[in-house]
Amino acid sequence: MDTDRKLQIARSRSLMDYPFFGHLLLGMEIKRRDDIQTFATDGKFIYYNEEFLSTLGQDDLQFVLMHEVMHPAFFHLTRRGDRDPTLWNIAGDYVINYQLIKQGMRPPPDVLYDKKYDESWSTDKVYNDLINNGNSKIKVLSDMPSTGFFMDGADSQSGKDEMENQWKTKIIAAANSCKQRGDVPGHFKELINEIRNPKVDWRDQLYHLATEPMRDEHTWKRPLRKFVADNIYLPSLQKIDGIRKIVFAVDTSGSMDTEILTQAWSEIVSVAKDCEVDELIILDVDTDVHNVHRFGTSDIPDALEVMGRGGTAFEPAFDWVVENDEDPAVLIYLTDMYGSFPHYEPDYPVIWVNYGGKGSGLDCPFGEVINIE
Repeated sequence: MDTDRKLQIARSRSLMDYPFFGHLLLGMEIKRRDDIQTFATDGKFIYYNEEFLSTLGQDDLQFVLMHEVMHPAFFHLTRRGDRDPTLWNIAGDYVINYQLIKQGMRPPPDVLYDKKYDESWSTDKVYNDLINNGNSKIKVLSDMPSTGFFMDGADSQSGKDEMENQWKTKIIAAANSCKQRGDVPGHFKELINEIRNPKVDWRDQLYHLATEPMRDEHTWKRPLRKFVADNIYLPSLQKIDGIRKIVFAVDTSGSMDTEILTQAWSEIVSVAKDCEVDELIILDVDTDVHNVHRFGTSDIPDALEVMGRGGTAFEPAFDWVVENDEDPAVLIYLTDMYGSFPHYEPDYPVIWVNYGGKGSGLDCPFGEVINIE
């Protein structure tokens, strides 16, 4: 049987027998490359040695191809860091082979497999275990002919990030494609949930705003010149750096205990100082805005006495911003998510920081909800 036919059959069988893995495999082109000993991948292609491939039976080839596609799907090509590449490859092999065998696939002889490294083991954890306890398990790549190796996916961090995003998209598509034809492996269910509901540090959102190279701001100080001759005055855009103004709305209702409020304030101080905010506005809010505090970066106190402790309504904070003609770079609401929401969506970013995990935030009509446990 010629090589192309053999590869075509392996792809088709993978798609029929293991829809999730098969769909991922369909998205990768397979190329001959005889300067390698067995198989390899760079996240874009799967490479094979013609002579080695000819020694594989159809079952072995199917396993090897799905093994190779799992390396980028597990982000092995983008998350190695400064770890030893050979040992990182070995750790990845243990994780992948366990998953494939668990799905019922029959492995070729001598693949790296240990029941110890079950689904509770990440590649990072296996890597550390091999360094600390597993020297007897370590083999060199030439001793692992069946499953080959992988190469780092990109040289730059931006390239790695781009590759990860591409593979996240592929993983979601594979999961959607096999809804009616098979189940998604357990490990990938968790990964898909993380992709669809990423856990983002709300402080990172602020750092992104603060370090964004340039942002646009409308100003009347310098009208658009091309319309002045026609007696039409429109604001021009000027470029600004950093964060001009943050509004923190602090839920001071009875459901927010003192410990939570103390933690919230320490986070506010940390973010404001790290991001060098021009102006920080703190609102004490329960069913009304009880107090307004304005600070520059240099005069933020270490502690703040709050007023309120009644019920919870989120509308007053957003109404206050409109009534006082404020234009924040972002409004961050620290709350337990128990309250009524405004009926309009503001024209500035909103981050809901859910302290205590009491409210789910599922009914939040706008903004991003980040849970702090």
